[in-house]
Amino acid sequence: MPRPPKLTEHQRNRLRELEPRLCLAVCRGDDETAKCLVGSIQRLLRPTGHETRLMQAKNWYWEATLEAGKLKTAELGFIGVRKKVGTGTRIYLEATALLAICYIRQRELEKAKPHIAETLQRVRSIQSLQQRDRFRRRVVHRFEEESVIVGLHGMGSDILDVNEIDAKVGPVVERTDEREIFRSLGNVVPAETLDILQEVRNYSRALLTQDERRALPSPQTLARAIDHGETVFSALRRAVWRGLCDRESEIYQDWLQRGLKALLGDKKLTAAVTAALAGMKIGYMWIAVYVTALVLRLGIEVYCDRYEPKPIMYSRTG
Repeated sequence: MPRPPKLTEHQRNRLRELEPRLCLAVCRGDDETAKCLVGSIQRLLRPTGHETRLMQAKNWYWEATLEAGKLKTAELGFIGVRKKVGTGTRIYLEATALLAICYIRQRELEKAKPHIAETLQRVRSIQSLQQRDRFRRRVVHRFEEESVIVGLHGMGSDILDVNEIDAKVGPVVERTDEREIFRSLGNVVPAETLDILQEVRNYSRALLTQDERRALPSPQTLARAIDHGETVFSALRRAVWRGLCDRESEIYQDWLQRGLKALLGDKKLTAAVTAALAGMKIGYMWIAVYVTALVLRLGIEVYCDRYEPKPIMYSRTG
């Protein structure tokens, strides 16, 4: 297959506009916007034969589809990308990692495991040591986060009453420091969830060399309840962030203009967190309490920046 010509200045300029917007659509789980954007990129690249760059955009689109909860559609999309690119490419690596995530979310851990293994094996082909280590840490952590989401989905039978949850949030924020809230969150996570997390964690880390494992948090660190709380809080961010962090939203503007005390007396933030958890079918009142309290403790601006859900391919936009 002949090598495509260099991108024209027009193509480069358009990609600098379209690709970051496509990446943002992934964060928002907005597959409809992603579909429009990838269509524009296809019309831009296909006539000049830039199929590899187009497959990169397709990976973003299928990841947005994954975040929108259309798991079977995303699964077929990643399988298709893997068939169209070379096995030694970064795009193949990313599609493989995302396919593993698809299977984890569908509770098909045995299907996910070969793709987790292939991902961690192919990470070693990234030439830059810094990029290789960064990608490995990110993908191992993402596999663990996904196992938490699966472990919590459909669990708990509490009625998530916004008034009751909001009444409990205030005292937690006022009397408890951030580390203790993380620890409390870890302690209310059901054992079944931690079992799934541990299974994925053990499987992933057994595939790494001793030096690669040293670059990750130690087993002693991972065993602490506070770590489970941090992992759970990080895992839930994909749904919670979308409910809170639109800069034009009433919640975000209230925080910037009126500060913490205004939100403590206003149930809109609690309602947004509760709706996100209910959408994930998580029926634990105290998880909603501690997650809301942590957002308030961090501050919504810090939370929205620090916990913005990054796509697997986010470094592609620079």
